[in-house]
Amino acid sequence: MRGRADEAAPADQVPQWLFAFEPAGMAAFRALALLATHPGQAQLAREEMARDTSGGRQLPFLRATVLESLRLWPTTPMILRQTTREVEWDAGTMPARCGVLIFTPYFHRDGRRLPDADRFEPALWLTTDRQEAGPQVDGDRGDWGVVPFSAGPVRCPGRHLVLLLTSALLANLLRDTDFTVHDGHRLDPRRPLPGTLDNFSLRFTAKPRTVPTGDVPPSS
Repeated sequence: MRGRADEAAPADQVPQWLFAFEPAGMAAFRALALLATHPGQAQLAREEMARDTSGGRQLPFLRATVLESLRLWPTTPMILRQTTREVEWDAGTMPARCGVLIFTPYFHRDGRRLPDADRFEPALWLTTDRQEAGPQVDGDRGDWGVVPFSAGPVRCPGRHLVLLLTSALLANLLRDTDFTVHDGHRLDPRRPLPGTLDNFSLRFTAKPRTVPTGDVPPSS
């Protein structure tokens, strides 16, 4: 067994980082489905790709798209925590060391705190420190309870790597290809999005783009 001096060695961190990649694939597939059914947002993504000079490392809109897929359909719908002290509620006092189950979809789609909570809105994340602190609405960040990568001391340490790779994946898929989602999934931009989306049942039709991404005209 390795000594304590080696506990933070990079090789020892790889398993935990790779742990995030099954849900990363789920989020990427759902993000692709959102872009395939929301042509206005796909246009903005391609405009960002056409302007990119970072080699795909800095794609804030596509990162926001992945974050939105995680807000709409969290890959970790339930988070377990434990109180460290007594907590006062309207109905009484919760003791210290009490187990708490947090159902994240309830907070991620709380229409009282988040306008258009049931719609695909990447712009919610396009604010200062958007990936660190969550969506900002009406200039007041507030306590939104949006936790795509959990929160606190056990927040996902691989979140930046996941966003880097999923946004780069989407950019490569969208660069020269148009995608259509097969029937069976109701992702109409004119209607609230469904509460669940089975990523395993998503099916796409892909066809080459007639206009290269570098020549995409700006949206009006």
